[in-house]
Formats: sequence, structure tokens, C-alpha cells
Amino acid sequence: MQSLAVLDRQWLLNLTRADILAIYEKFKDDPSQEENVRRTLYTLFEQPECIHHFGWFVNRRYVKLETPEFHKEILAIASDMDVKYAGFGAPRGHAKSTTVGFTYALWSTCYEHHHFGVIISDTVTQSIEFVNA
Repeated sequence: MQSLAVLDRQWLLNLTRADILAIYEKFKDDPSQEENVRRTLYTLFEQPECIHHFGWFVNRRYVKLETPEFHKEILAIASDMDVKYAGFGAPRGHAKSTTVGFTYALWSTCYEHHHFGVIISDTVTQSIEFVNA
């Protein structure tokens, strides 16, 4: 694994879930390494290219499938601070709302890209489901 000081875009694009788990598993049971693991994962996950890995890692008990390319594209557009407005379309059941309303919203709040988030859905029930997720 490369030093965090020389993270490059291509390496980030080739990063796998197995790579992230290897970092986590190597040090998770060693209390003296807790801060190093935290700092390493923080540095990896703060990169816009790794938002999908962040979403998987915080939700890994439930997310079993690999992230589809179109989710990575959605997250790239959502995280581009030069893009003021964006719309995404895909058939029902393709996790568009989860990708933007959960993964991106949580990432952008954790990494202080936004001070607060507003979740808007077409029904109160859907909004409540996102908040309770």
C-alpha cells in the first residue's frame, strides 16, 4: 500500500473493499494503533473518489453488492463543488435516493463540505425513513 502522502487518483480509483478491510483488520484489535487506523481511513474516505467506499464501510453489514459505476458517477457529480444543480434518473429500486440522500449526505456532513443537510422527499414517510436509516 502506498504512503498516504502520495495518494494519487489512479490508485484511489483502483482501491478495493478488500484493501480497506486489510487496513482496518490489520490494526483494529491493537489499541495503540487506533489513532493511526482512524487517521488512515479518514484520509482515504475524505477523497471524493472514495465516497462509495465510505458509504459501504459505514454500512458494510447491509451492503453486499459492489458499487455500480453509475453510483460512482452520481457521487462524482454530487461532490463536484462547481456543479450547482444536478438531476439523476434511473429506474425504481436502483438506490438513487440511498446514494445521494444517505451516502453523499453523510459523507459531505462528516467531512464538513456542508454545515447541515436537508432531506426532501415526496412524502413525509420517505423523509422519516431516511432519517431513521
